[in-house]
Amino acid sequence: MAPSDGIGEAFANELCSRGFNVILHGRNPKKLSTVQSKLTAAFPKAEIRTFVADAAASSTTNSAAIQDLVDSIKDLKLTVLINNVGGAGNLKAAFTTFADHTTKEIDDMISINMLFTLHLTQALLPLMIKQDSALIMNTGSSSYIGLPYITVYSPTKAYLNAWGNALYTELQAEGITNVEVLTVVSGNTQTGQDTRPANFLRPTAKAYVKGALAKVGCGRTIVVGYFSHALQSAVTELLPRWAQRKVLGMALKPYKGKNLDE
Repeated sequence: MAPSDGIGEAFANELCSRGFNVILHGRNPKKLSTVQSKLTAAFPKAEIRTFVADAAASSTTNSAAIQDLVDSIKDLKLTVLINNVGGAGNLKAAFTTFADHTTKEIDDMISINMLFTLHLTQALLPLMIKQDSALIMNTGSSSYIGLPYITVYSPTKAYLNAWGNALYTELQAEGITNVEVLTVVSGNTQTGQDTRPANFLRPTAKAYVKGALAKVGCGRTIVVGYFSHALQSAVTELLPRWAQRKVLGMALKPYKGKNLDE
């Protein structure tokens, strides 16, 4: 998981509270160390490890880091993988027109939101298959429907939905029934990136995580993790496509050139 702040840290806290040992992933060693110290203080019996890798780095660079991770945990009982890494990378503004993106920005967002998750999961899957039961949970986004001004980030979340479903279907076809793959679609959540106050439509990261984990074992591969997010998705899906485009364009255009917390 990527626990430097927000949803990732909330997942780490919740899993530790349930008796799990955790491995924290992030690109910033200082932030990882801070979270590790907080978790160790709160859960002294839990073993907390860290794994440093920049999801936006090249596949070659991350391949070596991922292999080092696999080598260091191959004797452990790996039962849960939370694929929570994601985001807009180092954009000057999270909401930007497609024409204004640089090639590097596009490549970085695809690496962060797609490639790193695939490479990490592929490397860890053999360890998970060996367990009596295991869970791969992907943190998705309601932006998968295709949103303006996040025209690179948004489709990567649609890919994540399709990939999670495809992976689970393939595992079942191969007779591997002990690994659950669940993509949990999230809406607006109060995180380190969005510091506005939580409310009914924007739950805290802790509330979202509890809702997401409650969906484990539901028998589906794609679910909406929190009630208010499900309500918003249902309302959006009731609209005809032309109306969706109109409403979403009007709603998001004011954010053009801004970040999540502006």
